[in-house]
Amino acid sequence: MKLNILVLCSHPEIKDTILRLLSAEADWNAEAAINAEEALQAKGNYDVILLGSGFSLSADKELCNHLQQQHPSARIIEHYGGGSGLLFGEIRAVI
Repeated sequence: MKLNILVLCSHPEIKDTILRLLSAEADWNAEAAINAEEALQAKGNYDVILLGSGFSLSADKELCNHLQQQHPSARIIEHYGGGSGLLFGEIRAVI
């Protein structure tokens, strides 16, 4: 079974790096949104919503609440760098 991940990241280069890293995992499927509007229009069935550069649970509480309503089984986690090992560990900790 594939793990579906929605990546929210407002920095294009960081977003591309995160997508590249996540796509290297055979059982993971990652899509990205660069702003709240794109995130709210995402129609996938996501298991994980990853908040990256430009997004946070505290600052974007309303957005996170909407995303949780749209994707009730998704786990929302924050990622602020630290390399691929940390990224993978953060995701594996919630699945």
